[in-house]
Amino acid sequence: MSNGTGVYYAEDGFAGIGPTKLMITHFLNTGTQVGFSGRYFDPRVNLWFPLLAPGLVYSAEYQGKVNLQVVSVTETNTVPTWTLTDPAAANPADRTKVVKDNDLLGLKLYIRITIPVRDPGQKPPGTPNDPRAAAAATNGTTLAYQLDFTNRAVDKPFKQEVHAYQMRWRELTGTPPEEYCVNQAHAPDPVVFQQGVDIDPVTGSVARNASTAGFVTLSCRGGAPAIVYSWSYPYQGANAFYFDAGLHMKRASYCGDYNYYTKSPTSIQIADDQGLNSDPIGRLEARWSTTGAVCVNRSNVRHWSIISAKGFTFSCNGHALPTCSGSPTAPFLADGPMTPGP
Repeated sequence: MSNGTGVYYAEDGFAGIGPTKLMITHFLNTGTQVGFSGRYFDPRVNLWFPLLAPGLVYSAEYQGKVNLQVVSVTETNTVPTWTLTDPAAANPADRTKVVKDNDLLGLKLYIRITIPVRDPGQKPPGTPNDPRAAAAATNGTTLAYQLDFTNRAVDKPFKQEVHAYQMRWRELTGTPPEEYCVNQAHAPDPVVFQQGVDIDPVTGSVARNASTAGFVTLSCRGGAPAIVYSWSYPYQGANAFYFDAGLHMKRASYCGDYNYYTKSPTSIQIADDQGLNSDPIGRLEARWSTTGAVCVNRSNVRHWSIISAKGFTFSCNGHALPTCSGSPTAPFLADGPMTPGP
């Protein structure tokens, strides 16, 4: 299983830190500090696994102050706000520091994780917060890194403005910093913050409930969460259906699983029953739901060569996807290719 399938980063791009290729999926607010969930690569078993225990944002630097405590992170309309405290401040009024939007360019975050140590043939417990996590952590290897932000961009290539921040990582031994996200051309791709959702990095399925309210997802600008939001589909509220369905549409993941059948960049026409997008789709590819495609017109797929190479038979869990016909019923989300693709 790969680190992702066009969900958290652009198809054929990458997001990761260090030799374990750690990919942060979301930050976690606990009330007094900030942790994070993620996925890492174990080369001995050649597989990706979720962190068993959350990592920790254990310290920060800002405005010449070091050893700041990281209390929380929140987000509104892709603008993050980090709250720090300075335990060394003599004046209580100076202890709290709020770092928002463009101020991130002066912020350094220090994170650490514990990677379990096991025999090469032994697979780890498979879910976060597994009861065996404490034992794994006790016998694990702790890794620490610095994160910083070198550029800010307000991007509006489609309809909705997206705030993005170029993020780098480095080891604490003085090694040069490296880009966290790169796109399909291996160029730097900034990160985007989005709160309140837990998005599976492989299938793109979304959890949205009371337990995810404090989650702040970290994805690349070319990844599905940021792209779909830029199409004007909110990731919170009554219209979240279009965001969830759009994650599969962006990836051309007809079965709503780890398979995807597109490449970045690929332009598509989009229409929905809310009027958020109303492109005159000349060649309907598919209509989408929160679990994948409802129907597909095979002659209008974006990239037949990708479908052929992967051997996709237009069947999901043993059920053939029907051809799109008739008028759609609400809610609906549909797309069509701008031009025929190879």
